Amino acid sequence: MKFLDLFFKRKVSNNQKSIQTNNTFHPEKLTNNDNIKSDANLEMNNAREEMDTNPIYLEKLDNGLLPGEIILLNWIDGATANISFPKYFSYQYGINPDKSKLRLLEQNLIKESTPFETLPSIKVTELKDILKSKDLKVSGRKDDLIKRIEENFNINELEPLIKDFFYKCTEQGNRIIEQYNFIINAHKRGKGAYNVANSIGFISQLKEGEIPTNSQISWKLNNDSYEKNRREKNFGLMRNDILSIAEQLRDDENYHQSITNYIRVFINDLSGLGNQEYLEPPSSLFLAPGIVNPIIDMLKEVDDNIEELFEYAWEITKEELPFHYFNEKVCYQLLLDAINADNVMDIEDKVQDKAEKVIEKYDKSTFENKFKGVKYPITLDL
Repeated sequence: MKFLDLFFKRKVSNNQKSIQTNNTFHPEKLTNNDNIKSDANLEMNNAREEMDTNPIYLEKLDNGLLPGEIILLNWIDGATANISFPKYFSYQYGINPDKSKLRLLEQNLIKESTPFETLPSIKVTELKDILKSKDLKVSGRKDDLIKRIEENFNINELEPLIKDFFYKCTEQGNRIIEQYNFIINAHKRGKGAYNVANSIGFISQLKEGEIPTNSQISWKLNNDSYEKNRREKNFGLMRNDILSIAEQLRDDENYHQSITNYIRVFINDLSGLGNQEYLEPPSSLFLAPGIVNPIIDMLKEVDDNIEELFEYAWEITKEELPFHYFNEKVCYQLLLDAINADNVMDIEDKVQDKAEKVIEKYDKSTFENKFKGVKYPITLDL
């Protein structure tokens, strides 16, 4: 059984009850690789000149909306009418947000707030200005001010006094947000292999009515990416996949397994291995605070032995790596030094000096003969 499968099976069993099966879903309609054209392409030419948009973002979903428009539908709920749209709508998702907003209005997925619906979003100073227009009392809490306005103004009197309105989702819009929550979650929390495009591709392969949780989607995508990069010896990308897994386990408060995976990232970083056969020189080795600090924080939450966790992580990780600058004992001591240091960066010189002494033992020919498939560090290849 694969090491990461142990985690995935556990996650599935723990979350099985949360898999929704009551809503009919049609994954086979989600994408159509033969139908990437349509008028959507015309709207997106400008954005694609700057950066190629993933073709899957140009494919309409079974409700006629584009993936970026699902994200826009959720984003615009509660936004004021004059707000500026984030640039990722155009350069990442390939939509013109202004035109897509009009489409959402036309399809009754969003609507403009009424003057009275807008009141809670207005600043207290503006509410007081409205009350002053009728010489009404301006004391009290915000709720008191709103109630006073509702009791003393009709909609025709209030509308000219409202400087800005906001958009809100209709019931139909909220149903779409709920149905395509996996897209919104992947946009908000996605990292690495867990992104909107991959989530859509994953969902499109499921049987009708089968809807996994967002956690299960994220886990499966990161696990599959990890296995692929491990097989292809893309150790840099594999390292990133393990980090994504560690972060998800931390979010799920599975601290024991999360610490183990963070340690695996730490070990990978000190190996110097990147993608394919390339090896970073000692001067490029680094200790990332974003890896060490979570380990420190989670160790406060669990009664785990750091040495045992390291031994387990080393056993797994070393089998995957054709080379490492350090042996188990040295790497473990460096982890302890990093955990106990006031600043992780303070021991970076120590790491690089130790690695330099290791690589100095080899010339290029001897090194590449001993460590098959690993290239001698390029800056040392003189």
